[in-house]
Amino acid sequence: MTEEPPVSRELRLLEEAADERTARRGARVFRRLFDVYSWRQMLGLLAPSWVDQVIDDVAFTSRALAELLALPEAEQARWIESRSWTENGLALADRLLEQAAERPLADRLTLARLAARVILRTPVPVADRLFQARADDVIGRAGLLEVRALRRRGRLDEARSRFVEIEELFAADSTPLYFWLTLAAERDLTAGLLAFDERRLPAALAALGRAEKLFRIAGSEEDDFELLHAQARADLLLGDPNRAVDRLTRAPEFSDRSRRIETDFLQLHAALRTSSPLLARRSALGLLVDLGGSADRAALDRFRVAEAAVRLAEGQPVDAFEAVAGPAENLRAAGSLVGSLRAALVATRAELARKRCKEAHVALRAGVLETFTDLPDLPVVRGVLARILEAPPDPAFLDRLDLWLILAEDSPGVFFPDY
Repeated sequence: MTEEPPVSRELRLLEEAADERTARRGARVFRRLFDVYSWRQMLGLLAPSWVDQVIDDVAFTSRALAELLALPEAEQARWIESRSWTENGLALADRLLEQAAERPLADRLTLARLAARVILRTPVPVADRLFQARADDVIGRAGLLEVRALRRRGRLDEARSRFVEIEELFAADSTPLYFWLTLAAERDLTAGLLAFDERRLPAALAALGRAEKLFRIAGSEEDDFELLHAQARADLLLGDPNRAVDRLTRAPEFSDRSRRIETDFLQLHAALRTSSPLLARRSALGLLVDLGGSADRAALDRFRVAEAAVRLAEGQPVDAFEAVAGPAENLRAAGSLVGSLRAALVATRAELARKRCKEAHVALRAGVLETFTDLPDLPVVRGVLARILEAPPDPAFLDRLDLWLILAEDSPGVFFPDY
């Protein structure tokens, strides 16, 4: 057999560049076909055997997903390890991340870990660079999602440790993780959030700034929402509530109603930290518009507490104290620690405005709950509650408590601000 002559490095690079250009041209042609034909028409134009394979792959992935999610959580990892995966493993991991996106961030941890486990069990075809790039994208997204889910659960040490592992993947020469623009953006967002929790504000702002530029090109609404709220909280931690309000006001309106409402709440909390009752009143009116017709009792109680805080800012301590009593009781009964403490803040400040210091201390202590459901039961949270029970309700302490509540809603593991 005649041996093929060796191929020079320059020629190999030229061939690879030609292959990549051909692939890009093919992708453009495929997109143009989608502009003309529907998905069903496209399937009809393709080879029947390929169509049958696609249908079989989709059916297999759907069955595997249903079977996996039906298992108890303790058995899911064992189920994945007991099977041999081919290209279908990549499709299943993608579906797991899609399922995770439908849940609250703190509840995505398990699905993110399952997606990563499936990819690690999926062999990459030899020399299939596109498959390798897709697999790297999924493992990267699953890892970053795991980090942010751990952070939302208040497990900051675990989140930081997992992020360091992912950073090693980004640094490896053997993986094309930077192939994906969205993955680079999510990496910067995650790095910014972790730096923010550690009070490394220059690093946090730099990372969030890089993520913002990338998300303008390739971000989803959820990405924009998470980034916007992180930047606004950074403004508040830097002592600039006016900038936070301006940032939230100027941001494009979210199509998802729940995101609009949460943005309105954050804007109102920021406005209450300014010296402008008028700004707080306008923010409250904007929130009321988005809440119109809502049957969410918890959201309405949160609004009633915020409305009482606006009345207090307008110089009506008696009205504020009376207005906060009903929603405070509802929030405590529901086990909402953040809501209970916010109501207690309003009542405490109203008592202080009337020079009733002893009653103010009682009002603040009333916000402490022994059991709660909205925040994880962490040592740092228990530490804050202990400080509330011990500390006198002076304005400086109340201001720090208000800021901690704003931060803890996003990252319960953050420490109480001392400044």
